[in-house]
Amino acid sequence: MPAVEEPELTTSSGDHFNAGLALAAITGLDPAAAVVVGNAVAGHFVRTADQPSLDEVRAFVEEYMAKF
Repeated sequence: MPAVEEPELTTSSGDHFNAGLALAAITGLDPAAAVVVGNAVAGHFVRTADQPSLDEVRAFVEEYMAKF
């Protein structure tokens, strides 16, 4: 996951990663892409302390490489 200098909330970020990973896996994404989606869900949560919408996950993925 891209580093976060000032996280809003880290408790349950692993659960959010698992939810994103599972969602990506059941939609048929390859394993590497599924990890990116898991990181997007967890990354949004850590940054905002809120669950992401589908549009927010898409936006995070679109900017994924720039976050490193």
